[in-house]
Amino acid sequence: MIAQLSENVYDNATGRYLLISRGSRLISTYDHQINAGQNRVLVIWNRLIFPNGSSLMLDNLRGADQIKCLTL
Repeated sequence: MIAQLSENVYDNATGRYLLISRGSRLISTYDHQINAGQNRVLVIWNRLIFPNGSSLMLDNLRGADQIKCLTL
């Protein structure tokens, strides 16, 4: 799966520091075995590709949504 950012991503603490530029692409894999009643998919981010072509390996970083983040 490939996702492309439509907005810039800034640091959480101050919101002043640009971390990931709009247009960056994220490469991921996901668990396609979804059970009945399941409303989320497990996503594993593998690589971040910046608009200038440089990239960063994310080493199987687990994706999380706002619900997951709030319960940590």
